[in-house]
Amino acid sequence: MNEQEFHPDPEKLDFFLRQVVRPLGPGLMALMIRHLKKEFKDMNWIQVLLEHPSKFYELLSISLGGDERADLFIKMISAYLLTEFRVYFDAEELIASLRSGSKNYVKKFFMEVLKAMGEIRVVKL
Repeated sequence: MNEQEFHPDPEKLDFFLRQVVRPLGPGLMALMIRHLKKEFKDMNWIQVLLEHPSKFYELLSISLGGDERADLFIKMISAYLLTEFRVYFDAEELIASLRSGSKNYVKKFFMEVLKAMGEIRVVKL
């Protein structure tokens, strides 16, 4: 099975984001989900992130109060991954990929994170 056949497990990604968001308080996740449900009724936040990365970034920016805060949040995720899982990625490249809607880069990023966490499984999205 080649690497392109792997898909991030939505449950593991949800767990991952909740761990990262926890220090910011429970309201952020609820706010993000509310914004997502308005536009993507039949999709969970993982599906929106993987299939519509630029829209996900836009909603993250709205939820956090602007692009600067969204960028800072992504940089915080970068620091968390480095300290907790020894996973390094270029936060600026992820930000640019989200803004431009690069599905391939976003999926690759999460596959690498999940591999480092030892939690990758094959699932259909």
